[in-house]
Order: sequence, then C-alpha cells, then structure tokens
Amino acid sequence: MLCEGTTISSDALRLHPGLVQAPPAEEAADSEETLNLVQSEVLLITQALEQSEWNVTKAAKLLGISRDTLRYRMEKYEVRPPA
Repeated sequence: MLCEGTTISSDALRLHPGLVQAPPAEEAADSEETLNLVQSEVLLITQALEQSEWNVTKAAKLLGISRDTLRYRMEKYEVRPPA
C-alpha cells in the first residue's frame, strides 16, 4: 500500500484504468442493489452448486477452492440443496 498515515483513502483503492471500478461509497450506500461480501459469497457458492447439480467436489473446482473449504462455507452460511 502506498498510503501515508493510518487511513486508506478512496483514491488509494482505485483499480487500474480500464477495469471496472466500484461506485463511490456514497453511491454504494444508497443503492438497494448493493451486495455485501457475505451475500456475494453465498450467491457465488449457490451458482456453482446449481451449475454442478449440487456436486460439492465439482462446485469447489469451479470456485477454485478445496472441497473442505466449500463444505465449511456451506455450513457457515446454511447453504443447502433445495428440498
């Protein structure tokens, strides 16, 4: 990090030009469509599981994580196959 002091400014977090940039904090806070980190993770896990027909090993490979990590996160976020 190339910041002075103990606070990271929003300018320090800007992505490389040409990449998608996150909206400013003020806009993100006002948007009802903004996902938090947990919601994003649950969404990705659910999508991978649906794509792999709820095969945990295949879903873990799609996500680039170990099967144990996926099972841990499924338990943590209470992600279960549809009844």
